[in-house]
Amino acid sequence: MRADQQSRIDALLGTTASLAPGPLNTARDDFEARIDVARPTQWRFRAGYQGFHDVGTGAGIGLALDPDGRLNVDLFNTDFTYRPPLPKPWEGDIQASYLRTVTKGDVTTLPSGTLRGLFPVGIRNAFTYDVNQFRLDATVRHEGFFGHQLSFGAGVHRSENATEEKVNYLVTPAGILPAGRFANTRDLGIDKALPDSERTNIYAFVQDQWHLAPDWHLTAGLRVDRYSDFGTAVNPRLALVWNAAPDLIFKALYGRAFRAPSFFDLYGNSPFILVGDRGIKPEKLDMLELVAFKSWVPYPLSTTLNIFGYETRDLIAIEPTDPLAFASPSNNRNIDGTRGHGLEFELRYDPVPDIRLKLNYAFQHQDEGTSLMGRIAPEQQFYGEINWRFRPHWQLNTRAKWIVDPSGYAFVDLTLRNTEAAGADRWDVTLGVNNLFDTDAHEATLFTRALPEGVPLPGRNVTAQIRYRF
Repeated sequence: MRADQQSRIDALLGTTASLAPGPLNTARDDFEARIDVARPTQWRFRAGYQGFHDVGTGAGIGLALDPDGRLNVDLFNTDFTYRPPLPKPWEGDIQASYLRTVTKGDVTTLPSGTLRGLFPVGIRNAFTYDVNQFRLDATVRHEGFFGHQLSFGAGVHRSENATEEKVNYLVTPAGILPAGRFANTRDLGIDKALPDSERTNIYAFVQDQWHLAPDWHLTAGLRVDRYSDFGTAVNPRLALVWNAAPDLIFKALYGRAFRAPSFFDLYGNSPFILVGDRGIKPEKLDMLELVAFKSWVPYPLSTTLNIFGYETRDLIAIEPTDPLAFASPSNNRNIDGTRGHGLEFELRYDPVPDIRLKLNYAFQHQDEGTSLMGRIAPEQQFYGEINWRFRPHWQLNTRAKWIVDPSGYAFVDLTLRNTEAAGADRWDVTLGVNNLFDTDAHEATLFTRALPEGVPLPGRNVTAQIRYRF
């Protein structure tokens, strides 16, 4: 990365503290273990652990290069699903689940020597975010009611967030000043970047799948969510499917969705990242899709055309308090939504039994003046994939992606896979080469002042994976 946030601060203050040009911090070690035990038609128990350790900070938490910054994320999950014996045509299930996410970080937001040497070791931050999520969900289904299949459901979700934070700075009316020590925010008498917080979501839904005529199916549904911290969201959905012929299907789909504000969106209080807004509203999306699927029998060829239009409202955006200041938080706020349309075309072809081809073209256009997000979303994308099973248990997969604008780059990836390393298909060994031709590419970003050239994408890299199933 040739320039970063500290480069901008250096230009304002006449200093040279920035570590740019320099590489992104992309280190990462992953570990995953899962168990799945079930008694068919009665119950199922699952538990798992995922660990992402020594995770690099990319372009930096404060958009300034931080080669030594590290994050550790540990996820523990478990769920139990029970299917009670109900008289036909009723059926249902109840699920209780738990997810704990512990994120620990030790990062340098701005590098050593920043702010004219006020911080000889940089602006430091060490934190722990501990999020516990509890869920209880129940669903009941009824079939055989004059061509209708009815579904009802309800549930309650509870989230609790606890944080600890150590910093070496103070936020004062005069600006960011050294605290004189690296200590817990409680001992320094200042607020944490994210206070302890909690939320409860109670929801219910109903859905009807109606076989209204031969080859015609109508699905209608409604879901209502009640959040303890921002209010109620109502989301309908509608789908009409026409099987015009054994090899031709048409669909018309409408749906509404929302994104609930995160704890940081609501309560964040970071002088370098963002300040939340307790009155912020959820983002909303309405989308209409028309889909046509054709299987070109007797040829091993199929095509899918998807035409869509969408409108969003109350987008959650961040806005710098003072774009020219050397260290200024961004405030969260709701902005006008976006309107756009597009299409996606996909072709699948199997020229011989051991070779599968897939071609995809996607186009989307956002109306002018609706949102800054449209400036970074790709307008056109081409994708191609060849999957060749050249020997039993051996596959070679080649993928090519071309982003036409606004970034304008092309990547080619290769993956070699073997599934017979120890017999019985229990072992799965994969070797991949991403960005085969080492393309120099940058992803567009909204943070153009801090990252004027965008975010550099990884060059050629090799990955290896061994998986065992038992």
